[in-house]
Amino acid sequence: MNYQSDMQLGTVALNITNLKRAVDFYKNTLGLTVLSENENYTDLGISEDTMPLIRLVEGATNNSNTDHAGLYHVAILLPTREALAQFVYHMATNNFEIGGAGDHLYS
Repeated sequence: MNYQSDMQLGTVALNITNLKRAVDFYKNTLGLTVLSENENYTDLGISEDTMPLIRLVEGATNNSNTDHAGLYHVAILLPTREALAQFVYHMATNNFEIGGAGDHLYS
């Protein structure tokens, strides 16, 4: 199946309540790289040669439910099956549970 499309997304901005905690998760758990940062936001991606995938912006109001992040889900399209296998291995070795994994096509 061909996943190529003329449509492309830019950097996704997420408003968060705790910048340090969010950066720790995206960097150390998901394995993204900090591309740029200041006191209000941090840009993360896979390489300094590419556009940031995510911008974490400090300033969201605190959710009363602290048991979860408040983000329903995130989907990341990896370029190859080998890259997918490496990502799954990384998550498993860091004891991070992946739920609802599947081929989302364009959802």
